[in-house]
Amino acid sequence: MNENSARMFSLEGQVALITGGGSGLGYATAECMIEAGADVVLFGRREDVLKDACEKLGDKSSYKRCDITETDKIPTLVEAVLEEAGKIDILVNNAGITLKVPIDEMPVEKFTEILNVHLPLRQDSCPFA
Repeated sequence: MNENSARMFSLEGQVALITGGGSGLGYATAECMIEAGADVVLFGRREDVLKDACEKLGDKSSYKRCDITETDKIPTLVEAVLEEAGKIDILVNNAGITLKVPIDEMPVEKFTEILNVHLPLRQDSCPFA
């Protein structure tokens, strides 16, 4: 990448929060954002995976253990990130799960679990709850 392109895509001084950031696409996104100059905060359920990811990503990364389906806990975690990082400029809502079965064979409970991860809604704000 030439110098003009690098400046155009610079994330220097930006803070990115990445859900599901400990592995897969979330981790790869964190790598790219750090390379572009951002500091990243990874959210995920598995603390060991998050810790390993941050060790590999270096000192421009940190993490908070977070299950995004526990929507009542998210405001506290976001406040902690704001206290530590000062701001959040970028949100990458990457967390997701899957069950590789035909839809007509998927138990309703599993389908609901997938929806809750991909589209977390606070129960007090959901008109269908």
